Amino acid sequence: MTENEQQSASTSPDPGQDRIEEVKQALAADSTRLGEVWERSDKTPKEIAEELEVPTSAFVYNYRRTIASLVNGEVPTKPTPAKQIASALRGFAKRHEEGLSEPAITRLRGLAERCDRVANDPLAIAQEDSVDQKRTAEVEKRGTPGIYVYTYPHYWRHPVLATETHDGTGAEGRERTYFKVGVSGRDVTERIENQMRGTAVPEEPVLFRIYTATSTSHEVPPERRFHKHLRAADHGRNVSRAHGREWFLTHLDFLDDTADLLGLSRHYERPEDD
Repeated sequence: MTENEQQSASTSPDPGQDRIEEVKQALAADSTRLGEVWERSDKTPKEIAEELEVPTSAFVYNYRRTIASLVNGEVPTKPTPAKQIASALRGFAKRHEEGLSEPAITRLRGLAERCDRVANDPLAIAQEDSVDQKRTAEVEKRGTPGIYVYTYPHYWRHPVLATETHDGTGAEGRERTYFKVGVSGRDVTERIENQMRGTAVPEEPVLFRIYTATSTSHEVPPERRFHKHLRAADHGRNVSRAHGREWFLTHLDFLDDTADLLGLSRHYERPEDD
């Protein structure tokens, strides 16, 4: 390469940076919750949640993780967030395929494929399951009275039904799968042992939520009202009669919304930090 060619190469724009600028422009024009979080990049998660009238700020971290992948090319190292990011990247590429260049689309697809490899890595999955089992056991020992939400790892990783988001953009983290939603108290460990664990079950259940009453009393939260709301929204399809009536084909966003509607607080949420 001649001296003139070297100078030209050093001053020419980075084509990769052009792709990133395209993504940023698409984010600014994105009409979904992802775009709303991007628009408020200078605000704290709490401030964003308050502006968007969402009870908790946990969703902000999830969307910011997606933004970090879109803009910086970051790929999670754990299967669950990697799977969610892969879905989000593909959804974003589909929504903006007319506005993004082919190289930009190719970049997003490549990132999604990298996320897929993490999401399907057997060793990473085993490590995540081990952490989930330890965390579930620790939380169960506390015996907090409330509505407990469990599922098995297989159900979590292999959703049964895709669900449209409120803005019609597809199922980013809103795919329905089977969750057990039931009341537990001080006898939580024994109750779950009887209902979800045993020699006939190939997996250990994972605890995803505990919803508790906001009052200071120790009354059991309104399980029946919770179940009634799920069934009214057609989220009440059981796995089988043998599984009982506490299994629902739903997703965590809807469960959280139901808890908020009934005035319950989220005492516990399965961490999704990478």
